[in-house]
Amino acid sequence: WPAAASGRAISDYLFAEVFSALPPSDREFLLSTSVLSVLTAPLCEAVTGRRDSAGVLERLERASLFLQAIDRKEGWYRYHHLFADFLQSELARGGEAKVRAIHSRAGNWLMRNGSEAEAVEHFLAGRLYDQALPLLERLLPGMIDKEWETMLRWMNMLPPDRLEQSPDLLLACAFFTTASGNREQADRLIARCEALFGRSGDSGAPEERRHIASLYLVKSLYAVDFLYDYDLSIEMMRQCMSHAPDGIPLQGIEINPGETSILRAFQRTNYDFSVLERFFREMISLWAPVERSVFVGFFYAGLAELNYERNDLEEAGRLSDIALDIAVAQRSSKLLGPVAVLRGKLHMARRKAEEARAELEWADRLLKMWRSGYWTVVVAAQRLRMRMAAGDGERELAEGEMADWAERHLAWRTEGMQPYPYFLAMTTIQALAELGLIDEY
Repeated sequence: WPAAASGRAISDYLFAEVFSALPPSDREFLLSTSVLSVLTAPLCEAVTGRRDSAGVLERLERASLFLQAIDRKEGWYRYHHLFADFLQSELARGGEAKVRAIHSRAGNWLMRNGSEAEAVEHFLAGRLYDQALPLLERLLPGMIDKEWETMLRWMNMLPPDRLEQSPDLLLACAFFTTASGNREQADRLIARCEALFGRSGDSGAPEERRHIASLYLVKSLYAVDFLYDYDLSIEMMRQCMSHAPDGIPLQGIEINPGETSILRAFQRTNYDFSVLERFFREMISLWAPVERSVFVGFFYAGLAELNYERNDLEEAGRLSDIALDIAVAQRSSKLLGPVAVLRGKLHMARRKAEEARAELEWADRLLKMWRSGYWTVVVAAQRLRMRMAAGDGERELAEGEMADWAERHLAWRTEGMQPYPYFLAMTTIQALAELGLIDEY
């Protein structure tokens, strides 16, 4: 047997031995609560129907039955993940109806107690689509910006016929799928949206006009991401805004999987600066009703980078100011990271090293406050690049930072070059070259 399979078989055997030696009431308690990611007495009582859950949890933890206390004072616990997997396999032997009932009780308790996202997980795991669908519709508006990937994962757990029961969810799913880069699935969803909503905007009903506007927004993104047709994207956006002059909720999305340069992200599909400039300016104009949207910030950032490449530093600074204001107002690390890198380069081009350092330090503090790990590292990389590019007095101070960076960021060599950590990888290569160690790697 492979080592992992062998280890799993041994652990399952040990779990089975321990489990079979327990009293029936304890076995039933463990099975019924095995689907919970965290356990607390009130939730366990809702799932099991028992009123002694607090005492049971304390006793099982003292007995070292693979139950770990997260917060003993508040009474929060979780199972060891391998033990939970074993228990869930045992629970499944009792039939789907039992599993569904447990997920239903857990989901309803969580929903009543303000944990709607966790409730969705239970409803979908139990295939309780009648309960999941209205909850997903309620959660959608608040998850469009920073949590759309989670919403897309949930949507993909719905059967297609159930997803189509909700026009808002179906259109959002088509948009998020396009944003995720899954062209095959996007084609299927867009075709289905065309069949359902393709002509509905002609009626004049506000809801139907919003649906057709959403479909045009999907097509606008699709035109750029998959067809590389900027003129078509602009036209689709015109159609979107003609049906919804005040904008639509889906325009609040943030899409940046880690690209440090917004301009480079668009240049992968078109290297003509004149085409890109017209695209950015047209989109900024068309998105005017939702001018504080993060996506508008991306358009300003791309246009600012384009002017930086043309050495029009004044215009690049003005445009980056707007992008920065949007990033801060919307608490968007996906926009702040690229803009901070650009503004650091702008300050250096103006020979204002102190301003560059101060602004990047400010961005670093803000990103840490927002708990944005990846973009914090990106800003740190730009700060190191500036140190490496400084004069002799700075170079000696930077050597320790370069060595520390190289040691911590060489993992990309063995993990394989990913498309978006390119900026970090090139920073590592530059640090190794500056240290004279490039031949060793």
